[in-house]
Amino acid sequence: MDSQSKPKPRLARNVLTYRGVSFTVPEWLEVGQSFFLPCLKAEELGSKVQKHYARTTMRMVWEERIEADYLGIRVWRVL
Repeated sequence: MDSQSKPKPRLARNVLTYRGVSFTVPEWLEVGQSFFLPCLKAEELGSKVQKHYARTTMRMVWEERIEADYLGIRVWRVL
């Protein structure tokens, strides 16, 4: 690799704990990438996710939804 090119961020994992449940969440996402977390209280988990990512330069948004018969939140990285 030459000194001009930057290595692409890896999708390393880290852990977010909510109500005693440990979720493995991405450490890095490209703009537009997303992930789903099952939960019953979307507002609480959405707030926890945003606090978790506040220490990074990534801006995250979430939406409550049902996917594959599971209630939860889908989290996207946005500009």
